[in-house]
Amino acid sequence: MCYRPGRFLLRGLMLLLLILGCSSCLPSDTRVWKEPGFQAPEMPSTLYIVPFSSILAPEEVRDRIFDGFVDELAEKASELDTQVVILKKELQQLDAWWLSKQTYVTGEIFAYVEESGCCSTSIRLRGRIELFAPQDETASVRVEFPRETFFDHDYSNLSDERDRLTKNLAEEMAEALLKNLKSR
Repeated sequence: MCYRPGRFLLRGLMLLLLILGCSSCLPSDTRVWKEPGFQAPEMPSTLYIVPFSSILAPEEVRDRIFDGFVDELAEKASELDTQVVILKKELQQLDAWWLSKQTYVTGEIFAYVEESGCCSTSIRLRGRIELFAPQDETASVRVEFPRETFFDHDYSNLSDERDRLTKNLAEEMAEALLKNLKSR
């Protein structure tokens, strides 16, 4: 049996890439924009959620993020005596006058890219939520969440990594929204 130092170096590098890839799922580069003079609206008794839109992102990914976001939000909002209601129509189909009197959230999933090679895959996407307070024509708060993950096919698979990425993003979106609502 001969000693091959290159083999151990290669395994060490692969392990390092795996660790760095997993850490890329953690919150990073999240950006928050607030309107000048922003005052967080009082915690509403009802918070309306408009179905998320997606641009060149698989419906499955958008739906997982939206469902996870609503579940997380509903759970945490109930502790604050707020009811979460999903509006069944797209934003353009809703009565503008009624909507202007409500506190509501819109969301978007975009810039989804999967790059797969023989041994590893990288997934990148961006998510965005916007909070509209009553009487606001533009979003009071907009939060953007760029995310990326990288995995080795020997240690994970596309389905598991999509689940992990979408779950983490949904949870962070809900936390960011509630943080901006509770900041009053």
